[in-house]
Amino acid sequence: MRMIVVGCGQVGSSLAYRLYKMGHEVVVIDRNEKAFDNLLDDFRGRTVNGDVLTRQVLRRAEVREADALFALTGFDPLNALLAYIARSKYSVMNVAARNNDPRHLALQESLGVPVIATPIWITDNLSDLLPLQSAQPASTSLVPHDRHGNRSTPMKVLIIGGEATGEQLAALLINQKINVCLVENRPDILAQLHRELPTGAIYEDNPMDLRVLEHAGIRDANVLVACTSSDADNVALCYLAKTGYQVPRTIGRINNPRHAWLFSEEMHVNVALNESSILAHLIEEEMTLGDMMTLLKLRRGKYALVEIVIPPGAKAVGTAIKDTQFPENCVIATIFRKGETIVPSGATIFEVGDEVLAITDSAGRERLEELFGEPELVDSEEEK
Repeated sequence: MRMIVVGCGQVGSSLAYRLYKMGHEVVVIDRNEKAFDNLLDDFRGRTVNGDVLTRQVLRRAEVREADALFALTGFDPLNALLAYIARSKYSVMNVAARNNDPRHLALQESLGVPVIATPIWITDNLSDLLPLQSAQPASTSLVPHDRHGNRSTPMKVLIIGGEATGEQLAALLINQKINVCLVENRPDILAQLHRELPTGAIYEDNPMDLRVLEHAGIRDANVLVACTSSDADNVALCYLAKTGYQVPRTIGRINNPRHAWLFSEEMHVNVALNESSILAHLIEEEMTLGDMMTLLKLRRGKYALVEIVIPPGAKAVGTAIKDTQFPENCVIATIFRKGETIVPSGATIFEVGDEVLAITDSAGRERLEELFGEPELVDSEEEK
């Protein structure tokens, strides 16, 4: 049988060697190439070096052809997430995740994957782990509901992770009088949080401990925001919040853009916050829109309220709105002209110096730039 072992520490290397000696085809994955030194010299299986949360590494390990995958890294949420992904996305029905900290056990089990402790336990129980069986869905009965299924609790946002993103979000929501609880356990981060946020909004403990999440109020949360520095933790937290506690809305922060594919509705992430993508998009806008300014984002960024000042020589100068071809999703909202506000109509003619406000999508912005932007200069050598 083809076995994949993720994590080549002492536990992973020991298991990989035992499986190899039992006659199985073994692939070992680890992001630290030096970890493969833990394998004994006569091990003849394959090794794959790289980030296991990327599709490229999983493809190199030929995960689709695997009969079993054992996630044995030192990070419990990552182990459970890998086992879940292998089974749900790649149809590897025989999976198991290592548990390093008993406090994380409930979170791991919420993903519905077998959780194990030592390589001896695995090899002694291969007969139970390897027979193909249907994936069991994670339990969704952790939260009691009344007969109407209603959650009659006040608006509450549970934020996991107190780095810059979590801290700023908490401060913003608190200013809007929203009930916020931010869970963090790192002393250096906590010191900063206590300088910026009310003490009552901070819960000091390990956010990957299910009991901590319950004490912090996950049962009553309307929104869970997972913005730790670990993508595996963030996905696992969103999955747990939705399936285990029926939290209506989950938001997950993406730290590594190559992991963005994991933050999907299938993993119960309602909103994926990809800061790198957002920054790149904003820079691209500034580079391509010239003098056009985005004043407000609407409908999660699909539309925007933009402002542009019409320069001399622009194509639209002297043209009435009714005679100008605008895209379907582009509306001229108002025009400021010489200190006066003009409510646009079909007969309104664009003039040099007009400040035009428009609501548009991305395609409409390109058309506005074409109509209202600076005219392209013809090279003097070409004129000659």
